[in-house]
Amino acid sequence: MQLSLPIVISSLVTILYNLADTFFVGMLNNPVENAAVTLVYPVTLAFNAVNNLFGVGVSSAMSRNLGCKEYNQVRNILGVGIPASIQNLLNVLGSTLLNNFTAPFGAAAIAAMGISQKLYMIPMQVALGFSQGIMPLVSYTYASGNRKRLKAAIVFALRIIGRPCWPLRWFTAWAPRP
Repeated sequence: MQLSLPIVISSLVTILYNLADTFFVGMLNNPVENAAVTLVYPVTLAFNAVNNLFGVGVSSAMSRNLGCKEYNQVRNILGVGIPASIQNLLNVLGSTLLNNFTAPFGAAAIAAMGISQKLYMIPMQVALGFSQGIMPLVSYTYASGNRKRLKAAIVFALRIIGRPCWPLRWFTAWAPRP
């Protein structure tokens, strides 16, 4: 929990910053400006992918090496960081494709899509923050061979991440269908 909270808070601050941009640009009452903010969002995700390449990779590699008591061997950073980076690059691709599919419906549709994407990112970033925060603990306990603590850490993370999802599932099950 201690490792996850800073990541979750950082992600939420980033999302709130993006929502504030959308809010204040939306006060101009012109959907073209809001659409522009939406179209730039994938670029932000691309920079986040590079951040994960090094941030997630370094923390996981160091934790594994420390767990094995290999204090002089902090390596394999790219091997761990690349999947996290690819995940974010796929988010960039998905956002770009979604914007391209929405573009024929006009600037107002792109602006609306951007707002809904940013709201969707709030629970997603909380879940990602917890999953990234627990990675060093999982890596350390796996490398040290402490399977009991490893299982307890994973179960704890699943409980933290899973509980907020159940009300969302219930809400979507009862939502009216178009």
